[in-house]
This record gives sequence, structure tokens and C-alpha cells, in this order.
Amino acid sequence: MTIGKTIAYLRDVYSISQRELAKKIGMSKSVLNRVEQDSRPLRVDELVKIADYFDLSTDYILGRKEVSTILFTQRNIIRCGSWHHGGAYIRDNPRFLPKE
Repeated sequence: MTIGKTIAYLRDVYSISQRELAKKIGMSKSVLNRVEQDSRPLRVDELVKIADYFDLSTDYILGRKEVSTILFTQRNIIRCGSWHHGGAYIRDNPRFLPKE
């Protein structure tokens, strides 16, 4: 998955619009749209802001680390199997809960 598709996926999972995310990270909606369409590269500072907003590692957004499949239902998470993060298996980590 490309960086842009990952960001669009996260927005969808967290039910946040491009406009909302762009405002939260100090980016225009049109620039975020181009990033999600992979027509504009993401700057390092933007990557860090997006990772911080979703409370994920930059490696995850870059596609270098995977998190096991999760199912989202009405902003609640049903975990499927174990989570692998940083070499350790963990369950029910609040880090992966959507932000309100």
C-alpha cells in the first residue's frame, strides 16, 4: 500500500474527513488530497504530524511495519489475533484505539 493510500485508509477507519485531518496537521485540504493521490510526496515534518495524530509509528505509515487486521465497528475495535509491534506480541493496546 502506498503512503497516500495508507493515510486515506486511516482517515476512513477513524471517520475523519480530508478537511479535518488537514486542519489538525496544518496542511491545506488540496495538498492532503494530492498526497493521498500520490501526486505529491509527503515531507518528513508532515509524516511526523500524521503519525502523531493517529498515534502510530512513521514506519507504519511508510509501510515498513504491519499491524494485524482489525475490524472497526462504530468506533470500537474488535481485535483479530495478536498484535505484533516492536518485536513483542501485545493485546488490547489502547494506543490503537481511535482518538475521539
